[in-house]
Amino acid sequence: ENCIHAPRRGLIGNWVHLFPDTAYPGPNLDWLHEMVRFFDYWLKGFDNGVMDEPPLPSFRREYTPPEAFPRTMTGEWVSEAVYPIERLQWQEWHLGEGTLTPALLSSVGKGDGAEGIDHYPHRPTLGTRASLCFGGGAAPNGLARDLRPDEALSLTYTSDPLDEPLDILGLPEAILYLSCSEPVAHVVVRLTDVAPDGTSSHVTSGILNLTHRDSHAHPKPLKIDEVYEVHVPLKATGYRFLPGHRVRLSVASAWWPVIWPSPYPADNYLHRGGATPSRLMLPIVPYNSNGQAQSPRFKTTPPELTEVGSGADEEPVWQIIEDVINQSVTVKIYGGDTTVLPDGVRLLESESIEMTAHHTDPAHAHLYNEVTYHLQEHGYEAHIRATGSVRSTESDFHLDIQLEVKLNENVFFQKSWLKSIPRRLA
Repeated sequence: ENCIHAPRRGLIGNWVHLFPDTAYPGPNLDWLHEMVRFFDYWLKGFDNGVMDEPPLPSFRREYTPPEAFPRTMTGEWVSEAVYPIERLQWQEWHLGEGTLTPALLSSVGKGDGAEGIDHYPHRPTLGTRASLCFGGGAAPNGLARDLRPDEALSLTYTSDPLDEPLDILGLPEAILYLSCSEPVAHVVVRLTDVAPDGTSSHVTSGILNLTHRDSHAHPKPLKIDEVYEVHVPLKATGYRFLPGHRVRLSVASAWWPVIWPSPYPADNYLHRGGATPSRLMLPIVPYNSNGQAQSPRFKTTPPELTEVGSGADEEPVWQIIEDVINQSVTVKIYGGDTTVLPDGVRLLESESIEMTAHHTDPAHAHLYNEVTYHLQEHGYEAHIRATGSVRSTESDFHLDIQLEVKLNENVFFQKSWLKSIPRRLA
């Protein structure tokens, strides 16, 4: 926003943290082709029209049945004539008794006395139906599935079925009035699209450690049972809610294993209506075409690249294990791959992670991580193995890190680190 008058060009796709020509979910495009066009214009002086196109084409998703590794998602490329978007409008949706209502239709606005308080206990192991990480990536880092099992243990606020499309583009925000029985707590909010059959599909989400409600640099503990107005930004999204679908906001205190559980078995409360108008702010772009620009026609065939060497992926692992006796949930993941260069150099890399949290004991969670690299080059073999363990108590994180490097099966280097770090409101 500090260079809105400078020449600029961007592209926002629908992909996880991989290259756009192969990343899931599609549709894919030849991103190298777009880069060549851009640099041909600026570095070679070719007048190819790239800077006459809209400055920020983006993919606007629509409802697609949720799955962890979708091949493609429904939607279309959209572009605005100018950026920042001049026709963007902020729309306010009020939280009621399980309801989510646009402000123009709502009767639970500020000052009308329609107050309510909704209780949600801290559930440290909640969240495994959602994506495995906050940004996505190659398997096993999958996306969210049907979120109804998580929502059954969360607060949910759901709109009536929509009569017409609802387009959002930007960063939604939840403005919530919350109180807590403990000095440290998190809030996790999710915006979902509820299909006519009830399936709840993830749109975007946001997380806030409530001790950071005023500042990330200077967090402050919560005062017990004091009501705070907190602003929770959700990640940027472009999405169209279709007619007949419903908009849902869910509120919880955990997202295991994406965030480490807050340490106390807290009782949390959301206050709504009257003097505590909890609400959702949506960046709305009118669904008519006025103000829209024609999106570029992207090259969708794969780039023509020279293959150098070969490679293969290990079979990924993503397991969620509930221990009924010990009242815990363990998430195990594994990923790895091998790369072979034309001269015979071979590199194997892999990573495994095991994370355990407990239903009723949020302070004591555990993570174990192991990373290996095995390099074979010109008669030499180098093997690197690093392990890490993180255990938490109510007051501290305890770290145990081990590193060992072998050259031709002989120990070349090794080191270990043992450290305890105060949680400091984490």
